[in-house]
Amino acid sequence: MKTYTYLLLFYFCFSISALLAQPIVNLGPDTTICGTSITLDAANAGASFVWSTGETTQTIVVNSDNTYWVDVTDIGGTTRDSVDVAFLAVPVFTQIVQDTSVCEGISTFTVQSDTGLVLWSNSLGQLLGFGNSLEYDVQADDTISYTARYSNPTGQLYGLPSQTTGTSGFGAFERGMYFDVKEPMELNSVKINVDNSQFSAEMILKNSVGDTLWTSVIAPGSTGWHEVFIDILLNVGTNYELRMFNFTGGQVQYDIPINDWSPYDYPEFAITGGVEFVQLNAYYYDWKISTINSFCEQADSFTITKLETPVVELGNDTVLCESTIVLDATNVGPGISYSWQNGETSNTILTTSSGMYRVTVSASGVCETEDSIEVKLFDAPVFTQIVQDTSVCEGISTFTVQSDTG
Repeated sequence: MKTYTYLLLFYFCFSISALLAQPIVNLGPDTTICGTSITLDAANAGASFVWSTGETTQTIVVNSDNTYWVDVTDIGGTTRDSVDVAFLAVPVFTQIVQDTSVCEGISTFTVQSDTGLVLWSNSLGQLLGFGNSLEYDVQADDTISYTARYSNPTGQLYGLPSQTTGTSGFGAFERGMYFDVKEPMELNSVKINVDNSQFSAEMILKNSVGDTLWTSVIAPGSTGWHEVFIDILLNVGTNYELRMFNFTGGQVQYDIPINDWSPYDYPEFAITGGVEFVQLNAYYYDWKISTINSFCEQADSFTITKLETPVVELGNDTVLCESTIVLDATNVGPGISYSWQNGETSNTILTTSSGMYRVTVSASGVCETEDSIEVKLFDAPVFTQIVQDTSVCEGISTFTVQSDTG
């Protein structure tokens, strides 16, 4: 009977232990926080807790980059979990743009952020540019927004792979690739494959209107695959062109034909064809890009009021058989002022001599417009001797007059 009692007690304790599992603890995935603190919760109310910080509560508030762990103990045992926490500070603008009134035309606006990349956009949400300064062509009243964001260096590889399946060859012809950009991104690099250690060429990146965004001389110094670093921010747009030219000392790999470019249409950008031949992959493989992260950003905006700019048209340079001419620079509106080269400040002047005349017209002393005109005045000739009505005989007669000019 005694032996039976011990066996029964052992079986009972073993069964209870099997039913009492260790606590389940999940602090969540490793995380990056946009802010100054986060609360970590080990759950399992009623258990005992020991954190890596020395705290013994179910939850703790942390505010610095670190790996945090917790031991949770209950009747079932002890379980440990850990999590890596990193903090990003919200960007702070140390210089902003106030609401402003500016003249029609190009104006420059500048902001400063303690961190992050600044993106500018108009009232329609269209991206205008990157960086701390924006040159903007003011044609109407508008609202401009600017946002400081962290750049997310994803380093994604896109484009044609290095192991090609098409008809490959090596060439040294001026060729390139067209591509569209669907969201703001940084083009970090592309790969090329060269056949000679003496190879060199020039590369150029242009936008759809032909502006040069980046250019470089490429000289890898050895054969085989090489990564060409570009590292330039690109706005949303179509028909960007990456071209190679001025080859010396070797050739670079290309692939033909490519009849369908749809496999090279990615979320951020799309490779759309070759230059000069759409079916040709001209030289570039493994496109590496980085996206601009909208995580942890700070935004602000300002309004632009366009000031009226005077319109001045004195006319074309002129030659007159007159002794005077009136030049008119009249503009209608408040605060209009005039400044002629001879010091006069009226809207019109009476000129009595030939010369170059120039006027500056301003509205409220800020928006100035200038025009000029060359005037040549000639007095009408004056007869100093005339022929009076006369009676003469038939045949040859001589008549004489005198003029002061002409």
